[in-house]
Amino acid sequence: MSQAITNKDIHALMIDLDDKDIKVRQHARQALTAIGPPAIPQLINALHDPRDQIRWQSALILGHIGDGAAAPDLVKSLEDKALEV
Repeated sequence: MSQAITNKDIHALMIDLDDKDIKVRQHARQALTAIGPPAIPQLINALHDPRDQIRWQSALILGHIGDGAAAPDLVKSLEDKALEV
């Protein structure tokens, strides 16, 4: 992404992961993946969100980013009771 991304921008995209519109959720996933490492702390925090959808999408995005820093948290998410996570 060519513009400077702020934590506020990342937070807004994280909120969009729970939008009713699938296109909004897809855009948020693509944007967070493109942002990459700067989004990792908020994505890791979202692995503990009470909403299955947010945990699942966060794990998916972290996997696409592929940064080893998220590996321990992704391994823990394998124990999630929600099958889709």
